[in-house]
Amino acid sequence: MIEGDIIVVFDTEYTAWKGSRERNWCYPGQYREIVQIGAVKLDVRRGLEEIDSFERIARPRFNPTLSEYFIELTGITQERLDREGADFAEVLRDFVEFAGPGTIIYSNGGDEKNLYENCGYYGVICPLGIDRFRNLSAFLSAEAHATCHVETGTLDEVFGIPSDLPAHDGLADARKLAGTIRHLRQHGRM
Repeated sequence: MIEGDIIVVFDTEYTAWKGSRERNWCYPGQYREIVQIGAVKLDVRRGLEEIDSFERIARPRFNPTLSEYFIELTGITQERLDREGADFAEVLRDFVEFAGPGTIIYSNGGDEKNLYENCGYYGVICPLGIDRFRNLSAFLSAEAHATCHVETGTLDEVFGIPSDLPAHDGLADARKLAGTIRHLRQHGRM
């Protein structure tokens, strides 16, 4: 199931409002604009050891002011966004450089769809082919005996993996997913 000697595991956080998930972001002006990309690079030959990390903040164009709901959910403040935020195209370019050529990129829940959706919003061509992404959501839900998607931020709880990482933080969630992959692999389930 794991492809390659080096893999990337990533997670995104994107604009949200109270109830936007349930409404699938269908209200006028509510776009799923990426605000944070977090990722870790793992060496498969060394037990999926983390060898590098990536975390960038992207400035939303349609909704440059973060909702209170998003701030409370992620801990990303407007001040941090204003200070660290870069244009999505720049953040994407840096993520592509971090991933490197040909590396398989794993997520839990189709974060690659968010990348492509944001490229569409902003007229950016995504340099990462869809064939480079692997969505582990169905596999992880089956392994957890869950009837629906298991949120990345709760993977540690679901699989009984000790962690003090926060939920809804791109880098922390990427590390939780990496820890879950490592855990399942050590137990012969992946």
